[in-house]
Amino acid sequence: MADFIDCAEFLGRFLNSPRQYSVPTFSARDLQTGYAVLKDGCESAAGHVSRWLKANPVSPIALTTRHLLGWAADYLVTEDEGLDPVLDDPANPLLIAISEIIRSECGRILRR
Repeated sequence: MADFIDCAEFLGRFLNSPRQYSVPTFSARDLQTGYAVLKDGCESAAGHVSRWLKANPVSPIALTTRHLLGWAADYLVTEDEGLDPVLDDPANPLLIAISEIIRSECGRILRR
């Protein structure tokens, strides 16, 4: 349950905020947004991320995921890393799945 909540908080904060390089403050609305996205399964997150990227266009010279996502790029994890970047705990499997979805959506834009 904690993994779901952590992932919902991250995803909601990301989707509710414009691109910025400092971490926005958390609000209860972020958890509600993340829950609403994740309750339908990870697959629905791709559409939400795609819409966020369209609503937050970047310079045509953007070269990295960090250029596209701002602060959120620092919170993406992979199975290879094995540890949550903030807590040094074993990586949250749900966050790994969401991170892969976000990276995939970013890849579509960076390959333009």
